[in-house]
Amino acid sequence: MRRATGPLLLAGVMLLLVACLVIHDSPAPGCIERLGPAPLGGCAGTTIITDLQVIPARCLDVAANNCNGGVLEVQNRCSEAAQLDGLPLPPDNSLSLDIVPIGSGYRLTTTAGNVALTVPTHTLRLTFTGTAAGVPLTVTFAKTAPLCP
Repeated sequence: MRRATGPLLLAGVMLLLVACLVIHDSPAPGCIERLGPAPLGGCAGTTIITDLQVIPARCLDVAANNCNGGVLEVQNRCSEAAQLDGLPLPPDNSLSLDIVPIGSGYRLTTTAGNVALTVPTHTLRLTFTGTAAGVPLTVTFAKTAPLCP
């Protein structure tokens, strides 16, 4: 007895192709609308970090991870400890950081993985200071409000 694998295979391929059709694109992965089911993956953030600047850019690498709401990925490549907004960053270590409200402002805090702790209601322009290799540094960025229509 022969199995009818052709129609099943064709249906599977069509489902994959339909899931690739984007109806509404967005820099926030959780705001992308697709025709059909979304592809497998774990990114569902509706907010992102933009306009990231580190001055001076030395041995402290700071990058935006916008997978699940926008967090900062910080890696200290310096031979000595660094600090950002009072948070110690040991040499040859990495941290994920997000913002949390404190009083009328925000501070940085560690977060597990790439999941944001704060979803702002409006776009925030933020500046934090620290030191790396004994040199003062400034980190500025914007964290958006949800980008979904």
